[in-house]
Amino acid sequence: MLALGGCMPGGGADGMPDAALPPPPPPPPPPFFKPRVQEVLDEEGCANSAMCHSDGNIRNTFPLTPMPENDGVYRANFEQVKEETNGYESDPEGTLLIRKAQGEDGHPYAAANASIQVFLAWMACGLPYDENSPNAEDCAGPAPDGGAYFRPDIQTDLESYGCLASCHSVQTSTGGYGVVVDPTDDATWMENYDKTKNVGGVRLLEIANATGHPTGALDADTVARWTAWIDAGLPYAAGN
Repeated sequence: MLALGGCMPGGGADGMPDAALPPPPPPPPPPFFKPRVQEVLDEEGCANSAMCHSDGNIRNTFPLTPMPENDGVYRANFEQVKEETNGYESDPEGTLLIRKAQGEDGHPYAAANASIQVFLAWMACGLPYDENSPNAEDCAGPAPDGGAYFRPDIQTDLESYGCLASCHSVQTSTGGYGVVVDPTDDATWMENYDKTKNVGGVRLLEIANATGHPTGALDADTVARWTAWIDAGLPYAAGN
């Protein structure tokens, strides 16, 4: 485990190993349309209400069947929802699906944030239908509600606190830890992630809470985000 000094404080003073962390919770189910996205639609009541998208609503231009009982009905729902994701590759949050889920574009209801994260994770994976879809391999579920990924959340925190501008720049590498600011390619992102992950969850929480940290504790929201990231098993990014 690396010892961090300077802005990221020096050394694991108590020498506590990573094994002291509680085991991470089981990973969330992968965001395939069948069954996860359909489950979210059902949980939100999208297909259950005659006022919304039930297939019995004759005024409905976006009909959905709740709790499909066969693959044909699942497929029909899948094709309907896919039509709401045009442009997801470049702007997932700008898709009609997400805008409506956020209560925009005249939509009368807003979905829970956890539901929106499932939709976004589904799009990040390329809209897989089920576990047999070509784009389903290595498709991970969203971070738990309130959680985070290293890319971009934890990297952004490290930059916003100035840790990478001085003490832990690649040039300085105080305590043997130095990462690149504003990475522009996947290889650099992954290198930053590996270096940070190797610090160890226990030491990262010590840092966040100012145990031996010369510049003080991180703010409460950041500490909560780091804790959730560690508890989730230090995930790299959506879909990985």
